[in-house]
Amino acid sequence: TLRNQGMAYVKRKPATVLSPQHKQKRVAFAKEVMEYGIHGWSKVLFSDEKKFNLDGPDGTQYYWHHLNREPEIFSKRQNDGG
Repeated sequence: TLRNQGMAYVKRKPATVLSPQHKQKRVAFAKEVMEYGIHGWSKVLFSDEKKFNLDGPDGTQYYWHHLNREPEIFSKRQNDGG
């Protein structure tokens, strides 16, 4: 069996993948929208949000991990407007 070969069925650990460039773009966007004012925000449509599970029922992924190797990580999709 896989267990006898040093494998374990484990939950894949999520990792945030934000490079320095991603962070700079987020700050630039935040500064831009802070200057919108009433005129700028009047063109924005706000709506209720809906969560869609694209990875699985709860976004959790499992895999067979060899216990002598580094665990795998994955990049989670952004949900719930956060």
